[in-house]
Amino acid sequence: MIISNIILIGTGGKMEYTISTVKRYSRELSRTLKDGKKKKYTTVQFTITIPERESPFNDKEEVMIMPVEYKDKILNMDLQENTITDLEMELKKYKEKTEDLQDKHDKLLYQIISLERLNKNYLVALTKMEGLSFMNRLFNRVPKDIKALTDGTENK
Repeated sequence: MIISNIILIGTGGKMEYTISTVKRYSRELSRTLKDGKKKKYTTVQFTITIPERESPFNDKEEVMIMPVEYKDKILNMDLQENTITDLEMELKKYKEKTEDLQDKHDKLLYQIISLERLNKNYLVALTKMEGLSFMNRLFNRVPKDIKALTDGTENK
């Protein structure tokens, strides 16, 4: 009988594990064949005992059996998976924030372009106003495009 420590890991959902002991039993059998020759067979049986109170497994659930020295590696892999998932979620959040900021940037850029165009129109109107005579300005005899600017509308 050989005894060694192993780790059992469930395959469903969240990774749960327990540490147990494997017992290996072997037995030699002798058989007599039809032709009268004797042949020896060796049978091997493994038994893994898990106390029921410690078992996180369900009936007929598949489990993975491996030597206990791999425990730290397996648990680190699970931790890395969680870290990768967290980083992917953070990346998604930053992408959404970047898209939102890009939309705001585009709207502000449009407003800047509109204000620059409006500013140019006002500068043109001021130049035209300076060119008008005092009397025309006094009696509000101004060209229609300048009046439109002062009323808040714009020639398009």
